[in-house]
Amino acid sequence: DLDNSNKYRRSNRLSQYVQMKGFYPIVTGLSMAHSIFYNQFATNYSNRNDIPNNWLETHTLDAETSYEDVNYGLRSEMIITRYSRWVFMIGYDMDLSQSDVDLLNKIYEKPSQITFGSFLQSQYSIGSGFSFNTGIRYDYRKTNPGNNFQKRIYTHISPKLSLSYNNLKESLSISYSNGFRAPSISELYLKHTTTYGLIVAGNPELLPESVNSFEISYKNSNNNYNYGIALFQNKYVDMIDFVYDLPTRAKNREGVNGSGIEVDLSL
Repeated sequence: DLDNSNKYRRSNRLSQYVQMKGFYPIVTGLSMAHSIFYNQFATNYSNRNDIPNNWLETHTLDAETSYEDVNYGLRSEMIITRYSRWVFMIGYDMDLSQSDVDLLNKIYEKPSQITFGSFLQSQYSIGSGFSFNTGIRYDYRKTNPGNNFQKRIYTHISPKLSLSYNNLKESLSISYSNGFRAPSISELYLKHTTTYGLIVAGNPELLPESVNSFEISYKNSNNNYNYGIALFQNKYVDMIDFVYDLPTRAKNREGVNGSGIEVDLSL
């Protein structure tokens, strides 16, 4: 009975997130902002003590299992507003995460990841309601599976461009952006058998995923109604997905594209 496979299981969960923020001006037109955070998600699963013997005869229960993720992070950014038409923001973010999860492949020991990113963004006011926005980001991630297995390093540079127009009633935006996502610990090192016998496995050979996004949007607002329309297209490179197979395994997909239209109307 798949619907009752966890009927006599119980869980104890601890989830906490703590963040501190700070902001201060240095001189006129120059300020700094910082934030630091700690995030923990831990769950222990075990069998209950009141399991009937006749139920055990027809069901197989897992032993006690646990799931714990710990994440530490820091972000700093400098905002430059001293120029009349140009605003800049430059900064970095970094975090350390570690997983101790029974669903991961037992040959690894507490896999961890170190992630670092630096970024530069700017907004230039052209005039007459037009502005030009640019951005570039560098990402670095180092994944360590433990037990002297091969460490993996992923890097990427992501640009972003947009041209926008705004007045009291209308807004128009044309944008291009490049996104990046390195494989998670689960996508790399998962190894789990479901209650119905299907093996779900990670893939340590995964490549990072990136996407090129194009969008054109228009919005109109007045006292009686608001409406907007947006056209977008996303082109993925090495998209990461769990592909249903025997076993179901994380793989990179090629040729994945998405396009569409969004319409918004409110009266």
